[in-house]
Amino acid sequence: MDEGIESLKSEIISKAKDDASSRIKEANQEAARIIKEAESKIESRRRESEEEAKFLIETSKKKALINAEIEAKRMELEAKKEVIDEVFEKAKSRIMDISDSKINSINNSLYKKAGKEIDIGKVYCNKKDSKTFKGVETINTEILGGLIAESKDGLIRVDYSFDIMIESIKENDIKEVVDILFKNEKSD
Repeated sequence: MDEGIESLKSEIISKAKDDASSRIKEANQEAARIIKEAESKIESRRRESEEEAKFLIETSKKKALINAEIEAKRMELEAKKEVIDEVFEKAKSRIMDISDSKINSINNSLYKKAGKEIDIGKVYCNKKDSKTFKGVETINTEILGGLIAESKDGLIRVDYSFDIMIESIKENDIKEVVDILFKNEKSD
């Protein structure tokens, strides 16, 4: 019986070794499959990360370019506004250089125009022009020139001051002023 037990024992050990060898082989194959799958996932994630990074870099570049364009446009508009303001300031300055006889002629025309609209009782004008308006009460005020006419009852005023005319041009005709000042830019 010893031989039979030894043979059985040997067979069990052999089967156990074969079984263990087979399981180890399967485990190694499973481990290799898991490692390969993990490497594949890592490579896939690496590619996704690279694509995300490229996308973020491109997005950042586009944002920076857009911001630079906006800033350049803002600076251009600011420069144009300065030029426009300077033009209007020069216009005001040139008004001061108009001869007294020409100013008197303009003021007389404006006075007649105001007289067609209201029954003039007072005229507001700058100190220099007050001598132009004879036969009506004049009140000195801080305007470039022209006049502000007030009705005799004091309820209505008609403003024909150069200041208001310039502001009116600035507000209502600014597009034309811009077109004149910057017309060469459009053809560039």
